[in-house]
Amino acid sequence: MFKVPLCLIPLLAIAVPVIAMAAHTDGQPAVSGQGEKLTAPPPAEVRAVSTDAAPRLEGQSQAVIAGGFLFISGQLPRRPVTGEIVGGVTEAATERVIDNLEAILRAAGLNLADVVKTTVFLTSGREFAGMDAVYRRRFGNHRPARTIVVVDSVGCDCILEMEAVAKTRDAEEAAAR
Repeated sequence: MFKVPLCLIPLLAIAVPVIAMAAHTDGQPAVSGQGEKLTAPPPAEVRAVSTDAAPRLEGQSQAVIAGGFLFISGQLPRRPVTGEIVGGVTEAATERVIDNLEAILRAAGLNLADVVKTTVFLTSGREFAGMDAVYRRRFGNHRPARTIVVVDSVGCDCILEMEAVAKTRDAEEAAAR
């Protein structure tokens, strides 16, 4: 685990593509080794997914489907209707966060078995054991790739936040073709 201030994470997501784009800023199209012009792929269709069964934040999508994957925004341990924070005990907070993830997955016709990657932000490494016990129980034998990041804070003074990426049924159908 490594410690990154949460405020820097969005900057990393922007900086890497900008650095990659800077490689071809001379106004000329990129050319392959055989001399043909390379063109950018068409923009991906992005469809928002939302549900009242998970908390909503102003100006933020709960999730989007793009390129055969569902990208779920970071979920905090908030109750959907009241917005009340489930805090204090790591296990209870983790249960609430995974409940929120599951609600969004269901809204997209998916479940935890479709998750291929999670990122968990913890405010202390001491919270890992409690979070991991609930995570392992809820995901069962399914083990998506997972990154754990210890940060100074997450929104609303919560002890954890979790985001997820899941494959959609469309991705499975495309791979089968």
